[in-house]
Amino acid sequence: MACDTFLKISQKCRRKFVTLQAGENQAFVEDLLVQLPTIVSDLQTHQVHSFYESVGSMLVAETNDSRKHQLLKQLMELPNGAWSGIMAGAAADVRMLFDQGTIKEVNKILKTNVCVCKSIGAGFSSQMINIFNDLMNVHKAFSAEIENFVAKGGPISVKSAEVRAMRSVKREVLCLIQTFVEVSNDKRMMLDQFMPAMLSPILTNYKSSLPAARDS
Repeated sequence: MACDTFLKISQKCRRKFVTLQAGENQAFVEDLLVQLPTIVSDLQTHQVHSFYESVGSMLVAETNDSRKHQLLKQLMELPNGAWSGIMAGAAADVRMLFDQGTIKEVNKILKTNVCVCKSIGAGFSSQMINIFNDLMNVHKAFSAEIENFVAKGGPISVKSAEVRAMRSVKREVLCLIQTFVEVSNDKRMMLDQFMPAMLSPILTNYKSSLPAARDS
């Protein structure tokens, strides 16, 4: 309930949170970002996502693009650090991606990105550029592993816990991409920088997958 209230306040008073108020040494959002690791350490996963959405909503009010990008970078330090660690591990051994604990963490990070993207809107572009190649690699890796499961176990394996977990990651990747496409106001950047890399692997995987294993 407290996180829901915080989100509503963030949406209604966002301008005050990003500008220096009388008696403050720094804007409220800057102080909040310094304390972020301590704050989220006491929250449950769904509360963490709500908190990130709230701060993303505050950043909408920042009119200086350079400062907005810097604040967004600070906001995403924790999930980006965890993401980088997972990507480094996967580069050494892709099998670690398919560990159930890793899948849970990847989904948590992706959901955090979705929440921030949804709330900050077009200002999310710098973060999307930062993680985009990894997103495509993750989608590709899980698509290939699901195909391996189906090849070995037949169509029934689509219903297995392992495949369902892997498909959840693919769905979150697609959800983040869809959210970003919806909020982006730079159609030229979208067409030139993102669409060519997205369409071929995603559509090819959709076409080659069993109907029961397709993610829409």
